[in-house]
Amino acid sequence: MGAASAFQLSLGGWYGDAPTPQNRATFNFDRIFSRADAISVSGFSSHDLDARHINTDLAIAYRRPLARALGGSFSWSGGLRRWSFPSVLTGTTDFVVDNAVSFTRQGRIPFRLTANSLILARSTLGRGALLVLQGQTEQRLFRRRPVAISLRHGPVFIHSLDAYHRGGPRVLRYSAGLLISHGSYTWEACLRPQLGLQSSVENYRFWSFSLTRYFGG
Repeated sequence: MGAASAFQLSLGGWYGDAPTPQNRATFNFDRIFSRADAISVSGFSSHDLDARHINTDLAIAYRRPLARALGGSFSWSGGLRRWSFPSVLTGTTDFVVDNAVSFTRQGRIPFRLTANSLILARSTLGRGALLVLQGQTEQRLFRRRPVAISLRHGPVFIHSLDAYHRGGPRVLRYSAGLLISHGSYTWEACLRPQLGLQSSVENYRFWSFSLTRYFGG
């Protein structure tokens, strides 16, 4: 659970005023067909208090490792998402096919590179697709059990293939989050400035904070 400056779309727009309450729950089921694969079921909600709208993102995904190469490991995930965004334009309900390939490398400076395609198979506002390219690294700043503090950050580039009848490069973002963990709880404060790559997309400084509780082993 947490709050943010607004509900922000991948296309670059944002809706609602701060604080915007947000909630997320994720359930992971490991070892489906092998020792290293998993299925995740998740739900996200963002509450636009002024318009009295609740924007939701429900997802189910299967992920598995692909291969080890280049000193790291490749993995793939694929699934289906249902977006319900009453705050966006005239409102939209979408079914999205989600596919992602990631490369992870450990070491002194661990990082992950991800290429993610989001295909709007069915949409109230018009079909299309999004391509999301992201890099992320995490540095541990402090650790003394049961407390750990780390910094997670990296760039995000989003290109639209006529999603909602809007095409071309949309935004370049840089996300930076400070995470403080204590046992099964993690508190995160995130700042994510956005540079609009089209005249119709404004620059924006998104922020959020959240508290996460982990269950299970």
